[in-house]
Formats: sequence, structure tokens, C-alpha cells
Amino acid sequence: MISRNIEIYKYTNNKKNKVMDHVVVEYKLKIFLNDTILVERICLKNEMDKMVVGYFISEGYINSWNDILEMDFKDYNENEGECRCKIEKKQFDIHKTLSEIKICGNTVLELMKEFTNKSNLFKKTGGVHSCGLAKKDKIVYFTDDVGRQNALDKMIGHLAKEESDLNEVVVLFSGRITSEVVEKMKLKNIKGIITKAAVTWNGRVKGIEKNLIIIGFARGERFNIYNGEDKII
Repeated sequence: MISRNIEIYKYTNNKKNKVMDHVVVEYKLKIFLNDTILVERICLKNEMDKMVVGYFISEGYINSWNDILEMDFKDYNENEGECRCKIEKKQFDIHKTLSEIKICGNTVLELMKEFTNKSNLFKKTGGVHSCGLAKKDKIVYFTDDVGRQNALDKMIGHLAKEESDLNEVVVLFSGRITSEVVEKMKLKNIKGIITKAAVTWNGRVKGIEKNLIIIGFARGERFNIYNGEDKII
């Protein structure tokens, strides 16, 4: 269960009224690598395999989904559990080029408009971050989570799993583009990242280092290009 209805009181016009509200449900996941605990994540209980693989890739433990030798999930109770993994470590290649990818400015606006309206869970709860993948002018993957890092890791895990079909994609994101966010963009297939939020100075610097298209404040009929302006037509 990733969300549930609860009874609350809403205060408006100097009155308290009993109403039903929809809230997300947190799940505490302990992630083990070769019997050593690496991290504990508070997440939604969905697509956790993608989140774990994405975390391993973004942290440099593995290169691809195929480096996972074993992955086992176990519930402790309704809201807690663990994932135990064994991996095969390989040399990580983070070299990336923008290649010849071109994106129409109107496509950027249409993608972000669709992306912003895509999360039914956010509309119900207001309690999640969103992340997606766009190939050309279509959103090919979308996910939510209580944590922005979890949403990003799920996206990375999905891309690693479907790598052969998603050879050139742009990431769509609901949060700020910081250096930490850009550092996660290690897979060669990722050519850029677009957000409706802000871009930090450090995020822009990292984007330049990684040859990524960086777009912020993609809202309504406008957006700012922080890197890769020659790829926006």
C-alpha cells in the first residue's frame, strides 16, 4: 500500500470540519550489499527493485542491471523490510557526449506540461516527487516517490533495465537540479535533464562537465537553458 485515506480536521473560516484526506504511506527499506548494510531509505513500496539498482549505479557500485547477481526482498512488517543483493563489480565508464540530439523548444514545453499533470498521487496527496524519461516527444516512463533521490534512482533503474530500447533520453524532474542530482546522471543514454524548478550554480557546472542539456524553470510557455543551448531548436 502506497497511500491511504484518513480522517482529519480542516480549519477554514474560523471553523474545524471533519474531512477525509489522502496521504502517502512510507516504507522503510534497508539495503544490504554482500551482507553489509549500505543505506536505509524511506520510500514508497513500489518499483523498489528499480530504486535499488538505480542507487547502486548512481553510487558507482555497478554499471548495469546485469551486474546484479542476486536480489531478494523481505518484509519485516507492513511498513518495513530489507533488500539483500550480491553484485559483480566492473569498471565504470562515465564518458558521455551530447551526440547529435536536438530538441524543439515547443517539445520541451509540451513534455513538461504533460509531466507536471501526470501524477495522480501528487494530485491526491501533494506528498511526492516525480521523475520521468522522455524519448523524442514522448514520455516513456514516469514514477513517484516520497523522496526525490528515490524517484531519481527508480528512473535510473528503469533506464538500466530497458537500456537497449532507450538509447537517447532526457530526464524530467520535479525538483531542483543540484550537483547531487546531476552526479546521478551516469548512464550514457541520458542526454539532459529538465525541471520546472531551479538550477543551482553547482548543478550547472556539473552539467557542463558531463555534457548534459540542463533546463530549469520549464513552466507555462518559458524555460531557461543552462547548458546545451545549441541542442534546443
